Amino acid sequence: MDDLTEWWEDFWETQSQKKELKSNIKADLETKAAFFKAYLQHCYALHSLSEKHRGILSKIENSFDGEANEALGLRFEENSKQLEQLDKMYENVKDSIKTKSGFW
Repeated sequence: MDDLTEWWEDFWETQSQKKELKSNIKADLETKAAFFKAYLQHCYALHSLSEKHRGILSKIENSFDGEANEALGLRFEENSKQLEQLDKMYENVKDSIKTKSGFW
């Protein structure tokens, strides 16, 4: 009988520890989600730059000739692609936080 009682005590203690761990993890994740939500809202602003991009590219074309013009144009296009990728990553993170945490 002592073995059975001991087993139940161990079982309930384990269940209690699991429940406490789960609530601690949830609290930590909610805190981190709130931090990142605030961080993304206040520290990240990305707007469409297509008109500005065209203006900058035309200035590059008018100001430089030959290889310099081509190199600067390619570099500018690469930066534009990276900016688009960052925007997609931001949207994915934002959607992930929305989905998992119910924020926004």
